[in-house]
Formats: sequence, C-alpha cells, structure tokens
Amino acid sequence: MITKEEIYDKASMYLIRNVGNLIGPGEPAFDGKVKVWRVPIFHMSKVAKFLMGEMLIGPNGEIVHVPTVEQLIKHGEKIELKM
Repeated sequence: MITKEEIYDKASMYLIRNVGNLIGPGEPAFDGKVKVWRVPIFHMSKVAKFLMGEMLIGPNGEIVHVPTVEQLIKHGEKIELKM
C-alpha cells in the first residue's frame, strides 16, 4: 500500500496542476471501512486557511474523486459569506 507521504505528494501535485497554487492538501487519513485515503483540500492564502473540500485516493494511489474547480469555488464563496 502507498504511504501517507506519497498520498500527500500525489494530492499536492494534482491540486497544483489542476486547480492552482492557493489550494493545497491537508493531512491524509486512511478510511479502512471504504479503503480510501481521505485528503482534505484547503484554501491557503496569507490571510486565511479554510477547508474547501475533500479528495479521495485509492489504496494504490489512484485518484478516486476530486471536487471540480467550480465546486471548490462555490464552497469557498459560501465560507466567505459566513465570515
């Protein structure tokens, strides 16, 4: 099985390439019930860091689910409205 560090690196590279550099992964956690790595996705700026979604990565490193850029933006806008 792939390591936590490898999952983090894979998630980080995917987000940089497909979303941008203000989005980054949090600490991966393995969910043994469904056998996937859950990786929180954070907006990371100099002003604030907040959760925007979650990506799922299989036990062998295959990306199972990532919210679309539009879904991440929509979630981020909801958070901004609450602040």
